[in-house]
Amino acid sequence: MNQQFEATAIELSQDGGSALALQNQIAIVTGSARGIGRAIAVRLAKAGAIPVINYLTGAGKATETLGLVQQWAPRSVTVGADVRQPDDVARMVDSVMATFGRIDILVNSGSSGWERARSR
Repeated sequence: MNQQFEATAIELSQDGGSALALQNQIAIVTGSARGIGRAIAVRLAKAGAIPVINYLTGAGKATETLGLVQQWAPRSVTVGADVRQPDDVARMVDSVMATFGRIDILVNSGSSGWERARSR
């Protein structure tokens, strides 16, 4: 992939706001099955984007998140992928491209080990 990406900051109001700026933008949100990633996916959906819910092992939680975001973004989907693994990332990107034809936004919210470290 030799594509150039432009980083853009879009401020969202408390109620989601900026719907025109994000209308139908395809947004991969890594780690969005729960926690901060889930909150980001919901805010993006409220703002008009179509979040792609990424998860590593929490398929059930990802389905819950999907149910939440589909209130505003009925075309949203889930994609399981380990973002630490290049082959998984490539498969996720291929899946999103096959489904939507493009990726407009990438939010890296996935983490590994933080929960484990916090519980010690």
